[in-house]
Amino acid sequence: HMVLSRFLERTKLQQFEMEEDEDIMDAPDVAMLCAIAQHDEALLALRAIGGLHALSLVAAEGEITALEALQKACSGDATVLLEGDTYISMRGLVSSDEHGAAYREHSPTWRKLESLAFELLGDLCSGSVKGRKAVASADTCLICVARAMRLISSHQNKNGASKENTPDETDDEMDEEVDVSEKFPEAEPHPDDLALAAAAAGFLSALSSAAIVRDTVCRDGDFLEALSQSAISSPSDELQFGTLKLLVSTAPYVSAEGPLFADALAEVLVSALSSDKKYKSSSTFNANRVHQAAASGLLVVFDSLSTDTQKKTAACLAKHFSKSVKS
Repeated sequence: HMVLSRFLERTKLQQFEMEEDEDIMDAPDVAMLCAIAQHDEALLALRAIGGLHALSLVAAEGEITALEALQKACSGDATVLLEGDTYISMRGLVSSDEHGAAYREHSPTWRKLESLAFELLGDLCSGSVKGRKAVASADTCLICVARAMRLISSHQNKNGASKENTPDETDDEMDEEVDVSEKFPEAEPHPDDLALAAAAAGFLSALSSAAIVRDTVCRDGDFLEALSQSAISSPSDELQFGTLKLLVSTAPYVSAEGPLFADALAEVLVSALSSDKKYKSSSTFNANRVHQAAASGLLVVFDSLSTDTQKKTAACLAKHFSKSVKS
């Protein structure tokens, strides 16, 4: 209690303004706070006296142990983030430019911080109506959404986008261009970047029932195209499942006037369901959930499909069911 009281007092006096070359963990009371929070019993005691909010303030400064402690505290109930508006610091990690975009993009620590922040916000939104409303009504909500969309799109642009002729370029001019892709092949995406994009997709999926978020996602044709491609093929199983789940979450709201109408969505889901890709299960990923998500999305939009698409969808579902029974 003494450590927390000292920390909160210094916060009120604004004595935690950090220089660029300073580390917040150099402050002994902050280091002690994060160390204490690593123990389950101490974490419960910290929560009882408002310590989670204090941890969120430290996490917002880029201290990953503080955020990991918050994740542990939320493992059973993410609504604890609503206590003392702790979740506000989570939003700041993915919406604030205070620390510089370039530093965030290239720092492994910041990738991990953003991933954890997206996961915690996603858990809060999916586990509580109150939590979802709190995040969706925040003035930084659309900034967080834009950040998540940019992270997801960036990987599809690197792996699936192709350059098309511009109005000022002729076919002859395109033929004269030197293809350097063989000399300088693109590097494989970093696993941490893929994990961050997957966490961003999970966040958007959990928040998709909020009209302001759903409209932002469904009205962006370029993003939906990237999302559809990633849901069919992605360098990461977790990212593919995340984008597929996000598409499925839009299924109840799909209309013929939108850029992603029912038949187009069904085509993506059928492709994902009928793919021969072998998914690898892990402690955090169940391969069966990919097919489960695709099938559930098809059931949602089935009645809105054209007759031909309904026939193709039924055939795909029957084939997958037969294959599942035999395996």
